[in-house]
Amino acid sequence: MASINRINTGQILFDYHRTSMGNTTMTREGMWLVKVLKIDIEKRRALCSWNSNKPQWYSERELKQLKVKQKDQMPSKIRR
Repeated sequence: MASINRINTGQILFDYHRTSMGNTTMTREGMWLVKVLKIDIEKRRALCSWNSNKPQWYSERELKQLKVKQKDQMPSKIRR
């Protein structure tokens, strides 16, 4: 988890959540990059650009949902 006290300007964080696969009810886990552009310690928020979109302010609560390290892309077990 990312913490307002541990992140730095220019750092890349990772956002993981489930998303639909086109026009179906099936879902998959998606990963998006979040770049930290500016940190406001006094107001406990950070200006971030999610997936290279327009920057927006992330609250401390929203930042805690982001990951600092990228997840391993290979599954640990292959089911047969």
